[in-house]
Amino acid sequence: MGTDTCRECNLLAWVESDEDILAFADGLASDILETEKDSSVAESARCLLIACTALLRDWFPRKDFTPCGMITTLAMALMQGKYDTSVNFSSRESPLDLMFLQIEQGVKYTQDLEGQWGWRKSKFVRNFDGTRPADSGGLPLGKDIASAFYARWRQSAEPKVLERSIYSCISSVARLGLQQ
Repeated sequence: MGTDTCRECNLLAWVESDEDILAFADGLASDILETEKDSSVAESARCLLIACTALLRDWFPRKDFTPCGMITTLAMALMQGKYDTSVNFSSRESPLDLMFLQIEQGVKYTQDLEGQWGWRKSKFVRNFDGTRPADSGGLPLGKDIASAFYARWRQSAEPKVLERSIYSCISSVARLGLQQ
């Protein structure tokens, strides 16, 4: 995900525990509240930041745990087009939604050797304990901080607020990278 330049300015290096993730997200959410002047956007952004930070920390190689890796992950929540209703937003499948399905259901949509597309077992392995969601049909809600906060984010507000929260998160993390 990240480039050499992004790895050199890793402001996420200090984020290790769940408490660190919460502190990191709380700090950025405070900045977002100050900028947006909207508490629903800030709280929605906080949930998304926790989800994406935990996703990178727990499920990806350490080299991806950078501001650039975070921006890439956050951008995966974006979709072309607007979501004017809760129905449209809740039924969409962004690249980030599909990423979280690998944790929640243990499957991913991919091509097999014959070129046929379909749902297959995920190869995700959680870094700190070796848990493989595919072995159990996915992790139950609450057994993974990333997926728990992603579900919370999806339900946290109206679609327009969720979309604003994505852009606010990307902007905030980008500013962090520029400060280095």
